[in-house]
Amino acid sequence: LHVRSRRQRQMCIRDSFRDDVVVILAGYTNLMDRLLAVNPGFASRIQTRITFPDYTVSEMLEILQRMAAINDFTLGAGVREKMSAVLERESASPGFGNARSVRSHFERALKTQASRLMAEQSEVNESALKVLTEEDFTGTFASLQTVQHRLGFQFRQVG
Repeated sequence: LHVRSRRQRQMCIRDSFRDDVVVILAGYTNLMDRLLAVNPGFASRIQTRITFPDYTVSEMLEILQRMAAINDFTLGAGVREKMSAVLERESASPGFGNARSVRSHFERALKTQASRLMAEQSEVNESALKVLTEEDFTGTFASLQTVQHRLGFQFRQVG
């Protein structure tokens, strides 16, 4: 079979493997809608669309709890309450990553905990190694505060 154009080759390949190929497109709903709107024929070729709802704050706290448990950690007093406020605020932001954001907070807390324990002068016991405290999530809690940075140049007269 001699196929002359690129378009003809694509059509032959598409028709030959139609039942054997699965293409998964994943992304934020509004961005996926924009992608599909680029070409009117593109959206018609997508046979099935599955939209997953975002996790609730309660579900994200459960994810955080499970991440801690799987890694043999517990969350100290006050962590869930403060993280609830953080996740509530962040989830309203565009591009919020759901469980990915929870994982980022957890991993940042692990690093902060390691630094905190290393800085303590006293000997660290095993139980202290297993608890993530409010202090370990401080970088996370800082996102609760609205901080505005002024961009630009500052000029100083010298001499």
